[in-house]
Amino acid sequence: MTLQAGILAIGTEVVSGQIVNRNPSKIATLLGELKIDTRIHLAVSDNFTDIKNAFAQLEDQNDLVFVTGGLGPTSDDFTRNVVSEYIQQPLEFNQSSWEQIEDRCKQFGIELRENQRQQCYFPNGATIFKNSNGTANAFMVQVKKAEKQVPYFFLPGPPAEVDSVWKNGIRTFLEAEYANAENRSLECLQMLGIPESLIAERTEEIFANKPVELGYRYHSPYVEIKVWYSPSEKSIVDEGFSLIESEFRENFICRGENKIDSNFINAVNKLGSLKVIDTRDTRSFHRRIFEILNSSSNILTADLSFSDRQASKPENNIWIDSGHKSKDHTIFLTINENTVSLAFKSLGTTPLAQTRNDRIIIERAIHFLIGHVS
Repeated sequence: MTLQAGILAIGTEVVSGQIVNRNPSKIATLLGELKIDTRIHLAVSDNFTDIKNAFAQLEDQNDLVFVTGGLGPTSDDFTRNVVSEYIQQPLEFNQSSWEQIEDRCKQFGIELRENQRQQCYFPNGATIFKNSNGTANAFMVQVKKAEKQVPYFFLPGPPAEVDSVWKNGIRTFLEAEYANAENRSLECLQMLGIPESLIAERTEEIFANKPVELGYRYHSPYVEIKVWYSPSEKSIVDEGFSLIESEFRENFICRGENKIDSNFINAVNKLGSLKVIDTRDTRSFHRRIFEILNSSSNILTADLSFSDRQASKPENNIWIDSGHKSKDHTIFLTINENTVSLAFKSLGTTPLAQTRNDRIIIERAIHFLIGHVS
C-alpha cells in the first residue's frame, strides 16, 4: 500500500499572507524522492485549539504527518505544548539540546537568554533530530490510532533549518522504517506546443483500464503528463509513454523533469562561446536567455554574447552555425509568417515547427541546441 503523508504549517504569519510558506512544497518534494505521496497541505494560525483540530484531521487521513513552525523561544511558539496535551505525555527537559544552544550562542556571540530553554523540552519518548542551522531541534512522536501508530514529525519553520533536520536524521529514519514498503513511483513526460486537452485525451485512451493514476500540469507552453504506478506496473507505463513519444514526436521534449535551464547552460559551456542574434523588435529570444541565466543555479563559464544585427541574414530560418570549422557558435532567429525551420550550414535543413507561437519557437530552438550539443 502506498504511504500517504500530510503536511501542516503552523503560524499566523502564514495564514495571514504575511509570508509565502514554501516548506510544504519542499517537504513534499523530499518525500517524493522517497516515493511517499503527499495527500494534503494544511495551514493554521498560532491558536491552541486550531492546532489540535488539525492534528486530529491529519491523523485520520494519513500514514505520516509533518508539522513545521512553533518551536522557537517566544510566547507564540507553543507547538510542543499542544503535542504534549494531544498525546498525553509530559514535556521533559533535554540537556543535550540546551548545551547545543549554549554552544551556538557562544559561536555567534549571542547572549544566552532564559526563554530559550523552552526549545529544549520534548514530549516523553520523543526522538530528537539535531538542527545544525538553528536552536530548535526537530522531534518525532508516535500518535496511537486504533489499528496503528502514526509518526508525527515536528520541524522548525525556517527553510534552512528544515534542510538541516532532514539531513541530520529524518531522511535516514524514513529510509530505514519504510524501506520495504511498496510505494508508488511517478513518471513524467514533458510535451511542448500541444493543447492540454488533446494530449490528455490521447493519454487517457492509451492508459484506459490500466492500474495507473494520471495527472497533468500545464505551464505555458509545456504540458506535463504524470503517471503514478506500482513498481510491478512499470512495463505498462513504458509501453504507454513509447506510444505517446512516437505519435507526438514533434511535441515530445523529454521523459522526466524538464531541465531546460541547467541543460542550456551546460550546452553553452560545452561549446565554449555562443552568440545569440535576435533581429526582431521584441527581443523575446534575448529575454528568454536572460531568464534562464537568472533562474539556474548552474554557473555560466562560456562566452555568451547578444546582438540584434547579423552580417548575412538567412531566409526564413532559425538556424545554428554548428561551429564545426571554427570556435564560433551562433544562433540566428528570424521568423517567416508560415514556417520555421532549423538549418545547419553543413548538415542541411530540419523542419522545426509549423507554428507562429513565438514562445514555442524559442523553446524549440533552445531544446534543439541542447540536443545537438549533447
